[in-house]
Amino acid sequence: MTSRYWFSVDSDDLHHHPSISGHPTRSKVSPWCLDLDSRPMSNTLIHSFKSLEKWWLTRKDDEILTIFVIAEQFEDQLFVDAINSIQNSRPGLRIGIHGLRHICWSAWGNHSEEFNSAISESIRIIKTFAGASFRPWFRAPGGYIAPWMIPILKNHGITLDSSINPVWLLRKKSGKNDNGKINGWQQVRNELNKSQIIEREWLVKRGLPTNGPALHIPLLRSHSKWVWNKKLSNLQCSNDQELLDPSISIMSIYWHILDHNRRGGWTPPLPRYL
Repeated sequence: MTSRYWFSVDSDDLHHHPSISGHPTRSKVSPWCLDLDSRPMSNTLIHSFKSLEKWWLTRKDDEILTIFVIAEQFEDQLFVDAINSIQNSRPGLRIGIHGLRHICWSAWGNHSEEFNSAISESIRIIKTFAGASFRPWFRAPGGYIAPWMIPILKNHGITLDSSINPVWLLRKKSGKNDNGKINGWQQVRNELNKSQIIEREWLVKRGLPTNGPALHIPLLRSHSKWVWNKKLSNLQCSNDQELLDPSISIMSIYWHILDHNRRGGWTPPLPRYL
Protein backbone atom coordinates (compact mmCIF):
# COMPACT_ATOMS: atom_id res chain seq x y z
CA MET A 1 0.00 0.00 0.00
CA THR A 2 1.39 3.40 -1.00
CA SER A 3 1.94 5.95 1.75
CA ARG A 4 2.02 9.73 1.51
CA TYR A 5 2.03 12.67 3.90
CA TRP A 6 -0.36 15.61 4.08
CA PHE A 7 0.06 18.65 6.25
CA SER A 8 -2.55 21.22 7.11
CA VAL A 9 -2.99 24.16 9.44
CA ASP A 10 -5.97 25.61 11.29
CA SER A 11 -6.65 29.34 11.13
CA ASP A 12 -7.93 29.69 14.73
CA ASP A 13 -7.36 33.09 16.29
CA LEU A 14 -6.81 33.67 20.02
CA HIS A 15 -10.53 34.13 20.68
CA HIS A 16 -11.44 30.83 19.02
CA HIS A 17 -9.91 28.65 21.73
CA PRO A 18 -12.60 26.58 23.53
CA SER A 19 -11.59 28.20 26.81
CA ILE A 20 -12.76 31.52 25.35
CA SER A 21 -15.80 30.64 23.22
CA GLY A 22 -17.62 27.81 21.49
CA HIS A 23 -17.76 25.17 24.23
CA PRO A 24 -20.73 24.68 26.59
CA THR A 25 -18.65 24.26 29.78
CA ARG A 26 -15.07 25.32 29.04
CA SER A 27 -15.76 28.76 27.56
CA LYS A 28 -15.46 31.92 29.64
CA VAL A 29 -17.40 34.23 27.32
CA SER A 30 -20.65 33.66 25.43
CA PRO A 31 -20.31 29.90 24.90
CA TRP A 32 -22.96 29.76 22.15
CA CYS A 33 -21.12 32.01 19.72
CA LEU A 34 -23.17 31.78 16.51
CA ASP A 35 -24.71 35.16 17.31
CA LEU A 36 -21.53 36.99 18.27
CA ASP A 37 -20.58 40.20 16.49
CA SER A 38 -17.61 40.22 14.13
CA ARG A 39 -14.32 39.54 15.87
CA PRO A 40 -11.30 41.33 14.38
CA MET A 41 -8.09 39.52 13.55
CA SER A 42 -5.50 39.72 16.32
CA ASN A 43 -2.02 41.13 15.77
CA THR A 44 -0.68 37.77 16.90
CA LEU A 45 -2.40 35.98 14.04
CA ILE A 46 -1.28 38.64 11.56
CA HIS A 47 2.36 38.06 12.51
CA SER A 48 1.81 34.30 12.52
CA PHE A 49 0.54 34.41 8.94
CA LYS A 50 3.71 36.20 7.86
CA SER A 51 5.85 33.52 9.48
CA LEU A 52 3.76 30.76 7.94
CA GLU A 53 4.19 32.27 4.49
CA LYS A 54 7.94 32.59 4.98
CA TRP A 55 8.12 28.91 5.95
CA TRP A 56 5.84 27.87 3.08
CA LEU A 57 8.20 29.48 0.56
CA THR A 58 10.97 27.10 1.68
CA ARG A 59 9.00 23.97 0.82
CA LYS A 60 9.20 21.87 -2.33
CA ASP A 61 7.30 23.06 -5.38
CA ASP A 62 5.09 19.97 -5.58
CA GLU A 63 3.84 20.19 -1.99
CA ILE A 64 0.36 21.34 -1.06
CA LEU A 65 -0.69 23.18 2.07
CA THR A 66 -4.27 23.04 3.33
CA ILE A 67 -5.58 25.81 5.57
CA PHE A 68 -8.82 24.98 7.37
CA VAL A 69 -10.47 28.39 7.69
CA ILE A 70 -13.17 29.69 10.02
CA ALA A 71 -15.60 31.51 7.74
CA GLU A 72 -16.24 34.48 10.05
CA GLN A 73 -12.59 35.49 9.66
CA PHE A 74 -13.28 36.69 6.12
CA GLU A 75 -15.34 39.50 7.66
CA ASP A 76 -12.01 41.18 8.43
CA GLN A 77 -10.13 42.67 5.45
CA LEU A 78 -6.82 42.02 7.20
CA PHE A 79 -7.57 38.30 7.15
CA VAL A 80 -8.58 38.48 3.48
CA ASP A 81 -5.27 40.19 2.74
CA ALA A 82 -3.32 37.52 4.66
CA ILE A 83 -5.01 34.70 2.73
CA ASN A 84 -4.49 36.48 -0.59
CA SER A 85 -0.82 37.02 0.18
CA ILE A 86 -0.09 33.35 0.90
CA GLN A 87 -2.31 32.30 -2.01
CA ASN A 88 -0.32 34.47 -4.42
CA SER A 89 3.09 33.59 -2.99
CA ARG A 90 3.28 30.21 -4.76
CA PRO A 91 1.05 27.40 -6.06
CA GLY A 92 -0.23 24.62 -3.84
CA LEU A 93 -2.65 26.28 -1.43
CA ARG A 94 -5.90 24.53 -0.54
CA ILE A 95 -8.57 26.08 1.66
CA GLY A 96 -10.99 23.87 3.57
CA ILE A 97 -13.84 24.47 6.02
CA HIS A 98 -13.30 24.85 9.77
CA GLY A 99 -16.77 26.05 10.62
CA LEU A 100 -18.50 29.41 10.84
CA ARG A 101 -17.54 30.60 14.35
CA HIS A 102 -15.54 27.67 15.78
CA ILE A 103 -18.25 25.88 17.74
CA CYS A 104 -17.37 22.57 19.44
CA TRP A 105 -20.49 20.97 17.99
CA SER A 106 -20.48 17.47 19.46
CA ALA A 107 -20.07 18.87 22.99
CA TRP A 108 -23.50 20.52 22.68
CA GLY A 109 -25.51 17.46 21.68
CA ASN A 110 -27.54 17.21 18.49
CA HIS A 111 -28.09 20.67 16.99
CA SER A 112 -28.74 19.53 13.43
CA GLU A 113 -30.66 22.58 12.28
CA GLU A 114 -28.06 25.06 13.51
CA PHE A 115 -25.18 22.97 12.20
CA ASN A 116 -26.81 22.64 8.79
CA SER A 117 -27.26 26.41 8.56
CA ALA A 118 -23.70 27.10 9.75
CA ILE A 119 -22.14 24.70 7.23
CA SER A 120 -24.18 26.20 4.41
CA GLU A 121 -23.08 29.71 5.31
CA SER A 122 -19.47 28.62 5.83
CA ILE A 123 -19.27 27.09 2.37
CA ARG A 124 -20.85 30.16 0.76
CA ILE A 125 -18.40 32.56 2.41
CA ILE A 126 -15.24 30.50 1.99
CA LYS A 127 -15.93 29.65 -1.66
CA THR A 128 -16.47 33.34 -2.40
CA PHE A 129 -13.10 34.40 -1.01
CA ALA A 130 -10.99 31.29 -1.68
CA GLY A 131 -11.86 30.90 -5.34
CA ALA A 132 -9.93 28.10 -7.05
CA SER A 133 -8.17 27.21 -3.78
CA PHE A 134 -11.44 26.07 -2.17
CA ARG A 135 -11.90 22.38 -1.46
CA PRO A 136 -15.02 20.74 0.04
CA TRP A 137 -12.99 19.38 2.92
CA PHE A 138 -14.02 19.73 6.56
CA ARG A 139 -12.34 19.74 9.95
CA ALA A 140 -14.54 20.02 13.02
CA PRO A 141 -13.42 22.77 15.42
CA GLY A 142 -11.40 21.18 18.20
CA GLY A 143 -12.04 17.75 16.65
CA TYR A 144 -15.56 17.76 18.14
CA ILE A 145 -17.39 15.60 15.59
CA ALA A 146 -20.36 13.27 16.19
CA PRO A 147 -22.22 10.79 13.96
CA TRP A 148 -25.27 13.08 13.59
CA MET A 149 -23.11 15.64 11.81
CA ILE A 150 -22.03 13.32 8.97
CA PRO A 151 -25.24 13.19 6.87
CA ILE A 152 -25.34 16.99 6.96
CA LEU A 153 -21.78 17.17 5.67
CA LYS A 154 -22.71 14.71 2.93
CA ASN A 155 -25.72 16.78 1.89
CA HIS A 156 -23.45 19.79 1.48
CA GLY A 157 -21.04 17.97 -0.80
CA ILE A 158 -18.20 17.41 1.66
CA THR A 159 -15.85 14.77 0.21
CA LEU A 160 -13.16 14.61 2.89
CA ASP A 161 -13.13 14.97 6.67
CA SER A 162 -10.10 15.44 8.91
CA SER A 163 -11.56 15.64 12.39
CA ILE A 164 -10.74 12.35 14.11
CA ASN A 165 -7.91 12.37 16.63
CA PRO A 166 -8.03 8.61 17.35
CA VAL A 167 -6.79 8.79 20.91
CA TRP A 168 -8.84 6.68 23.33
CA LEU A 169 -8.86 9.35 26.03
CA LEU A 170 -10.36 11.85 23.56
CA ARG A 171 -13.23 9.64 22.39
CA LYS A 172 -15.61 11.84 24.42
CA LYS A 173 -15.28 14.39 21.62
CA SER A 174 -17.46 12.07 19.52
CA GLY A 175 -20.46 13.15 21.60
CA LYS A 176 -23.15 11.02 23.21
CA ASN A 177 -25.90 8.90 21.70
CA ASP A 178 -29.59 8.92 22.61
CA ASN A 179 -28.86 6.65 25.60
CA GLY A 180 -26.29 9.07 27.00
CA LYS A 181 -23.30 6.89 26.14
CA ILE A 182 -20.21 8.18 24.36
CA ASN A 183 -20.38 7.33 20.65
CA GLY A 184 -16.67 6.60 20.24
CA TRP A 185 -14.54 7.11 17.13
CA GLN A 186 -15.74 3.92 15.47
CA GLN A 187 -19.31 5.21 15.34
CA VAL A 188 -18.08 8.34 13.56
CA ARG A 189 -16.07 6.19 11.13
CA ASN A 190 -19.12 4.07 10.41
CA GLU A 191 -21.20 7.11 9.49
CA LEU A 192 -18.41 8.50 7.31
CA ASN A 193 -18.13 5.18 5.47
CA LYS A 194 -21.89 5.07 4.99
CA SER A 195 -21.82 8.58 3.52
CA GLN A 196 -18.74 7.80 1.40
CA ILE A 197 -16.75 10.64 2.93
CA ILE A 198 -13.01 10.00 3.09
CA GLU A 199 -11.59 10.34 6.59
CA ARG A 200 -7.99 11.42 7.09
CA GLU A 201 -7.36 10.82 10.79
CA TRP A 202 -4.64 12.67 12.65
CA LEU A 203 -1.38 10.81 13.09
CA VAL A 204 -0.99 9.13 16.50
CA LYS A 205 1.62 6.79 17.90
CA ARG A 206 1.39 4.45 20.88
CA GLY A 207 -2.02 5.88 21.68
CA LEU A 208 -0.61 9.39 22.07
CA PRO A 209 -1.49 12.48 20.01
CA THR A 210 1.21 14.03 17.82
CA ASN A 211 -0.58 17.04 16.36
CA GLY A 212 -1.86 20.48 17.36
CA PRO A 213 -1.41 21.17 21.10
CA ALA A 214 0.67 17.98 21.48
CA LEU A 215 3.47 19.76 19.59
CA HIS A 216 3.97 22.10 22.55
CA ILE A 217 3.04 20.12 25.68
CA PRO A 218 6.10 18.89 27.62
CA LEU A 219 6.84 15.19 27.01
CA LEU A 220 4.26 15.04 24.21
CA ARG A 221 6.33 17.64 22.35
CA SER A 222 9.42 15.40 22.25
CA HIS A 223 7.33 12.37 21.33
CA SER A 224 5.59 14.23 18.50
CA LYS A 225 8.85 15.49 17.05
CA TRP A 226 10.29 11.97 17.11
CA VAL A 227 7.19 10.51 15.41
CA TRP A 228 7.11 13.16 12.67
CA ASN A 229 10.76 12.63 11.78
CA LYS A 230 10.54 8.85 11.93
CA LYS A 231 7.26 8.43 10.07
CA LEU A 232 7.48 11.17 7.43
CA SER A 233 11.12 11.43 6.43
CA ASN A 234 10.94 9.12 3.41
CA LEU A 235 7.43 9.88 2.20
CA GLN A 236 6.18 12.07 -0.64
CA CYS A 237 3.50 14.73 -0.48
CA SER A 238 0.00 13.62 -1.47
CA ASN A 239 -1.98 15.39 -4.16
CA ASP A 240 -5.74 16.00 -4.24
CA GLN A 241 -6.52 12.74 -6.01
CA GLU A 242 -4.49 10.67 -3.56
CA LEU A 243 -6.15 12.31 -0.57
CA LEU A 244 -9.50 11.13 -1.91
CA ASP A 245 -8.30 7.59 -2.66
CA PRO A 246 -9.04 5.31 0.33
CA SER A 247 -6.51 2.74 -0.91
CA ILE A 248 -3.65 5.16 -0.24
CA SER A 249 -2.34 5.52 3.29
CA ILE A 250 -1.87 9.15 4.29
CA MET A 251 0.09 10.40 7.29
CA SER A 252 -1.98 13.42 8.34
CA ILE A 253 -0.24 16.04 10.44
CA TYR A 254 -1.48 19.47 11.46
CA TRP A 255 -0.71 22.50 13.55
CA HIS A 256 -2.10 26.00 14.07
CA ILE A 257 -1.03 29.15 12.27
CA LEU A 258 -0.70 30.76 15.70
CA ASP A 259 2.09 28.29 16.50
CA HIS A 260 4.37 30.24 14.16
CA ASN A 261 4.34 33.15 16.62
CA ARG A 262 5.76 31.15 19.50
CA ARG A 263 9.04 32.22 21.02
CA GLY A 264 12.13 31.14 19.16
CA GLY A 265 10.55 31.43 15.73
CA TRP A 266 8.81 28.04 15.83
CA THR A 267 8.49 26.02 12.63
CA PRO A 268 7.05 22.50 12.17
CA PRO A 269 9.53 19.85 13.36
CA LEU A 270 10.27 18.59 9.86
CA PRO A 271 13.47 18.33 7.84
CA ARG A 272 13.77 21.07 5.21
CA TYR A 273 12.53 18.58 2.65
CA LEU A 274 10.60 15.50 3.64
